[in-house]
Amino acid sequence: MIKNILGTSLVLAAFSVSSFAATATPGFYVSQDVKTHKCSVTDKAPDGKMAMDAGTKMYDSQANAEKAMAMLKVCGGADAMAPKMAPKGFYVETDAKTKKCMVTDKVADGKTMMDVGTKMYDSQANAEKAMANLNACK
Repeated sequence: MIKNILGTSLVLAAFSVSSFAATATPGFYVSQDVKTHKCSVTDKAPDGKMAMDAGTKMYDSQANAEKAMAMLKVCGGADAMAPKMAPKGFYVETDAKTKKCMVTDKVADGKTMMDVGTKMYDSQANAEKAMANLNACK
């Protein structure tokens, strides 16, 4: 009887371990070191303390993440060379030193200010509402 229970338990444990392993989704992220502001491609999501998520999504391959990193303004990519003619609007940003969120009318430079909201808002009131709901600003 004990052998049957033990055998059944081992079989159930083996199936549950393999199902947990199957739920882990491998991927690549573009992260930016908070202190040095240098970007890199990692296979782990940035923790938000030592490294910030620069690409705002997971990429299915390292090559795709590296292509995205080359285009990201905060990583010194192609967009960084474009003229600073961002559309007029309001942005939710965080100060790199104090980590405090604020609403500004300028695009984050990626060095002293980091973009949190990932989009432009048409009014300061809308940006402040969005800031109140962002996890990074709580």
